[in-house]
Amino acid sequence: MKNKLSIMLILGIFSCLFFISLPVFSVTTDDPGVTISSPEKINSSGLVDLKVTLAASAGNLSSDGNVQVIIPKSIVNNPRELESQLDISDPFYIESPSYMDDGNGNYILTINYDSSKINPTEANGYTFTVKFRTPLFTDHSKVPENLDFKVNLNVNGEIVSEDLSPSITIPHITGKPIKPVDSIKPIDPVNPVKPLEPIGPAKPVNPTKPIQLVDVSKSENQKQSIKSKKEKNNLPKTGESKNEKIFKATTIGIILTSFVLFYNKRLEKGKF
Repeated sequence: MKNKLSIMLILGIFSCLFFISLPVFSVTTDDPGVTISSPEKINSSGLVDLKVTLAASAGNLSSDGNVQVIIPKSIVNNPRELESQLDISDPFYIESPSYMDDGNGNYILTINYDSSKINPTEANGYTFTVKFRTPLFTDHSKVPENLDFKVNLNVNGEIVSEDLSPSITIPHITGKPIKPVDSIKPIDPVNPVKPLEPIGPAKPVNPTKPIQLVDVSKSENQKQSIKSKKEKNNLPKTGESKNEKIFKATTIGIILTSFVLFYNKRLEKGKF
């Protein structure tokens, strides 16, 4: 009896150590799904990078569609940069003009994807980056303090996934020198769509595929039917650091081991 109890307690110790060491991952509900990541803080006369990821399990991106990025107009210094500085590769492509004014204070940038360039037998994840410079602003009279960057995934004319990423804007302090932004090249006055020195990979353009735009008013109504929204940066996260898990596992092991030794001694003395 004593040996069986000792074995059970020892097995319990190793079970605790095993489960504590397992990583904890966040779970996404949209499949296919789309996420957007924006800077936590956006400075006056600064550079903004918006990272958009399209992901799906095997076979769930079998139809052509598009990803629409909704960007507040007030934070964009030159809307032509939304297209000229776009960093994309297969399966994404654009048609010029790729952005439009929705009439509600936003630019809508549309990125199409070609489903024939997506492997249907594997889970997939593709990312593109939207880059643009911000205007000079010294207060929040024209640029709100809080901005939301939105993205939605449209398949067969319907929104199947959407995400939102908030940012805080930081005005320029009067009298402080403005730090130049060198990450984006100046625009060629002869060909304003193309920068003087292109950065990033060339943008694949497919002229044979029509651009798919979703009615903005219809999109607002469709949002009510979406089951859930993802949190910002929907990437795998662990609940504890490795050192914290090791410390917790070691502490539990010491406590349980001490209990086994104490229990055995009490059994030997016939006190149980």
